[in-house]
Amino acid sequence: MNTSPIITMFDRITPTYDKLNTWFSFGLDAYWRKEIIKAIPVKQGRILDSCTGTGELAHLMAEKGYEVIGIDLSLSMLELAKKKGRKENKAEFYQADALKLPFPDHFFQAETSAFALRNLPDLNQAFQEAYRVLVPGGTALFLDLTTPDLPWIRPFHSFYLTTILPFIGGKVSKDPEAYHYLGTSILRFQSRAQIAQTLTSSGFREVQISLLSGGIATLWKALK
Repeated sequence: MNTSPIITMFDRITPTYDKLNTWFSFGLDAYWRKEIIKAIPVKQGRILDSCTGTGELAHLMAEKGYEVIGIDLSLSMLELAKKKGRKENKAEFYQADALKLPFPDHFFQAETSAFALRNLPDLNQAFQEAYRVLVPGGTALFLDLTTPDLPWIRPFHSFYLTTILPFIGGKVSKDPEAYHYLGTSILRFQSRAQIAQTLTSSGFREVQISLLSGGIATLWKALK
């Protein structure tokens, strides 16, 4: 199983990950996850939450009645995910690679992912795997943090990501290197149009791009 430095990093920061996500997004992370759920076109069915992390999105979808399977490569994140949620609406969690999904073709009505695309080494492969496991007409929903469009916000956004985030994140998590990476990964991330083009080249159609909170986050929705 993959033991890349990024996976090891997420294992290290698991204990404070949820708290810092909420702090650094000023609570907007919860709103963004709800936007993913609102964009799911079906009211029931089997959903794959790829790179599920600590399972926040997976459990929210399970509480809505979806049959949710969450996968991730970080065992520490998965262990925390398994401890969450109500017993009657509990998602299932497994260690698996988004680039090589252990599921048959046409198995899910939808696939979701939150805050993970910029950490994947091969987006084309990840999108091809998402396409493979979705039923015909299935929906892919990918959320990640992005650079806002308004030019006057960008210097403040960059300063926040490169200075404030690693300083506070390092103090709380005791791992400043991890939060330096997480901040700069947003600035280095591909453009929204590039992500959409990769989705299209992977077979998806009707790719929609939704800017959330002024473009601080972006949601890509695509149909198989």
